[in-house]
Amino acid sequence: MKKNMVRSGKSWIDLSQPLHNNIPFSKALGSPQIEHLCFVLGKPGEETIASVTRYCLTVHHGTHLDAPRHLIPDGKTIDEYPFTRFTGTGVILDMRKKDAVPLTINDFERAQLAIQEGDIVLLYTGWADKYLEESYHLHPYLSEEAAGWLVKRKISIVGLDVTTVDLPVPLRGESFDFPVHKILLQNDVLIIEHLGPGLKDLLNRRVTVACFPVKILGADGAPSPVFALIEK
Repeated sequence: MKKNMVRSGKSWIDLSQPLHNNIPFSKALGSPQIEHLCFVLGKPGEETIASVTRYCLTVHHGTHLDAPRHLIPDGKTIDEYPFTRFTGTGVILDMRKKDAVPLTINDFERAQLAIQEGDIVLLYTGWADKYLEESYHLHPYLSEEAAGWLVKRKISIVGLDVTTVDLPVPLRGESFDFPVHKILLQNDVLIIEHLGPGLKDLLNRRVTVACFPVKILGADGAPSPVFALIEK
């Protein structure tokens, strides 16, 4: 369990994946490019070496939030939300699967914790542990019916430890049109993808979640570290 802060009997747990050049990514997005530069500053004899890390990536690389604008042409951009939208009470549900199968309404109804209105719902399928494996790209996903079921429960955000909430890329046909993304985003349910293995230490628990995205004006999403606050 990753802890980056312990205070007054409470712990913050990191639920993100690390960002580096070897992360999994969709071929349509291209690979991230992270490099470390060095600059010599100052007068001769008084030089200072400054290290600067430069990165080039899309807002959908690594652990990130999707805003409605991602697939809804007139949808909100990430900067149009107040920061309070990105924190709140949430549940971390055990949705472990062995294959690239849909998560169904039955899976949610069998979950040990009931979902409440306004929840941030985070799902652990077991794929966070495959992050650097080729098999990561063939993952469980939300069924359209389950997405609609979550919308009816008026949740705030749903997050998974996989590349996409929709059908995995290798299984898509030519007419594929991101149905799960559209069901969620057009109903103002935000999406987190590429959650990390910290989830498995908090299964079936109700926690406080914080997932503050980088505030990029006009963006359809943003990199967003995700943390859970728990009582010791």
